[in-house]
Amino acid sequence: MKLYSLRKYNEHIKWNVMYTFKTEFELRLQDKISGHKFWENPTIIPMELVTRDKELINSEPWTQDLYGWTSYLSKQWADCPNPSLLVISERFLNLLKSFNLPDHRIYEIDILNKKDMNYFIFHPIWYTSEVDYAASEYAIRDKETNEIVKWFGKNTISSKEEFINEYRKISKGTDLEKEKIAFRKPLDFIPGTPTALGCLFTERLKNAFEENGLTGTSFYEYNPEKNTPVIFP
Repeated sequence: MKLYSLRKYNEHIKWNVMYTFKTEFELRLQDKISGHKFWENPTIIPMELVTRDKELINSEPWTQDLYGWTSYLSKQWADCPNPSLLVISERFLNLLKSFNLPDHRIYEIDILNKKDMNYFIFHPIWYTSEVDYAASEYAIRDKETNEIVKWFGKNTISSKEEFINEYRKISKGTDLEKEKIAFRKPLDFIPGTPTALGCLFTERLKNAFEENGLTGTSFYEYNPEKNTPVIFP
């Protein structure tokens, strides 16, 4: 099955969704949202579309179905609380409902300077919660030479806890890495892998995004020979 990563550096990132330090101070999202924890009692988040492009600063923000959430490291804008979060339109949200998704939550937002479409935050739990550890494969590698010191085939590490225990036992100068990642169920959206820190779409979801005329990103194929292979049941 082909997988696709989102392109980050293209024309679509001229507009990004942000929220102010004042909003962060009031909501404390940095403490409430993580890759392993959902926001328990969400409220509507006031946000804005912001651009660094001097030619666009005084223009109407572009309408897209997917925006990045970032900051400009300024005194005004706060950092996104977690890199797996996506800001999506109602059209994209409705499309996602017909696909296989990881455990996730949807938070309402109010884009103060873009009122012609409804937007939401899509918060998937981090990919590790969906991993079938027993069906995955691992290796201890020398950090300097990248040579394999020890190989762990299928059914040698059966849980996240065992993986952590093995990681704690490795020698200095080595690292325990996932060589093949197996998932417990089919997924059309993967919120990050060790070699794709953003997210991955299956070809089915990518094609649906493009065929329905959704905008805000483009894609490049995830190469399992250069990146960690992904396996579905």
